Amino acid sequence: MNNPYSSFAGSRVIITGSAGFIGSALVDWLLEAGAHVIGIDIRQGCDKVGYEHLMGDASRLSVDDLRRLRPDYLFHLASIVGVVEASSDPAATRHAILGMTEQFVEMVAEVEGVRFVYVSSSEVYGQADDFPIVETTPLSPLSAYGQAKRDAETVVLRACADDRLDGVVVRPFNVYGPGQRADFVTSRFIELALGDDDLTLVGGGDQVRTFTYIDDFVDGLLRAAVHTGSQRVFNVAGPETASIAELASIIVDESGSRASVVSVETETLGRPSDIEVRDRIASCDAARRELAYAPSIGIREGVSRMISHRRRGELVTR
Repeated sequence: MNNPYSSFAGSRVIITGSAGFIGSALVDWLLEAGAHVIGIDIRQGCDKVGYEHLMGDASRLSVDDLRRLRPDYLFHLASIVGVVEASSDPAATRHAILGMTEQFVEMVAEVEGVRFVYVSSSEVYGQADDFPIVETTPLSPLSAYGQAKRDAETVVLRACADDRLDGVVVRPFNVYGPGQRADFVTSRFIELALGDDDLTLVGGGDQVRTFTYIDDFVDGLLRAAVHTGSQRVFNVAGPETASIAELASIIVDESGSRASVVSVETETLGRPSDIEVRDRIASCDAARRELAYAPSIGIREGVSRMISHRRRGELVTR
């Protein structure tokens, strides 16, 4: 696949959740590629050339609005963010994730020529039995968030199977980078380390994750968007895995912090045990093979970039 971004030059792109961590990065990449971007978010958007912001709840968009906006692509990112937060109100989570996806699928199905890109979650896998996790690994989500994402995927893929929708599903794995909310593990550890405050691990921190730097993820997301196949699912993840304890040590090392890494046996700092996923190790072989996806930013480099942004005062959380 040669220069996948050329497909976006002169295109019109709608992004729901455009002011969030991933959404705002996606806006920047698409503007750089020459797209006209229409963002929808309850928060204020950017004021960059080529960007149009619709302030408000994405669920208020109608089919007539969609026809008027004439998108070539629609990236659906709007969602409740955070597994613990989402689990506090499962009904609201299901409505926000599944209900809005159903609405957008029905609208896009009525408008010709729109490529629908659904950003799901690796939470749909729950605790897998075999590693690495591939797209055909059984889906056994533990949390209300993961269950709603799984069911939303089903809505998208069923519409694709019925030839009502040209769509693709992308499953991100532990995306991190400048702009991520402070309550996510990498951002939280960096803030603690830069303040020389101890980094606390729950249960030893031996849970393993495949970490994905934001630039690698957006690259994979855009490649999936221009892929010619419909009804496809792609894992998009980084090139390296690490335990949470290893991540903490890298952050202390890269920051030059005087902080220590300590372990506690408590659930107050992490997820409740019934929704905790011990290990999440991804395979991106399908994306590598079909999308020419080649993630290149390792954990140490990604952490170093985040620390540099933070020290320059640019780590604005979304």
